Amino acid sequence: MSRTHPLPPVKNREEDANFSEGVLSANYRQLTLGLILIILGPAFETLAVATILPKIVADLGGLSVSGWSFSAYMLATLVGLILAGDEADQRGPALPFMVGVVAFVLGLL
Repeated sequence: MSRTHPLPPVKNREEDANFSEGVLSANYRQLTLGLILIILGPAFETLAVATILPKIVADLGGLSVSGWSFSAYMLATLVGLILAGDEADQRGPALPFMVGVVAFVLGLL
């Protein structure tokens, strides 16, 4: 039988953490702003797709293809997410993140 060790006593939160440090403190400010910008990019892209979709549908031939237009966009997003997630699980998040940002920027051009 293995011998178990008792858990160390729980420290008081005031002793263990500095509550003055938030997500916008000097230690986390760049990371927080970077994450916000990375989230805003695809959000604005989705807004742009939803805005221009009626024009695309009209150019493609009518309302009957509107489902296909949005489905193709969502399918491409889903496939990219699955591939990036698998790659991130195997090698870490840096490479898929950078590939995703470059692909996003190239898609905007």
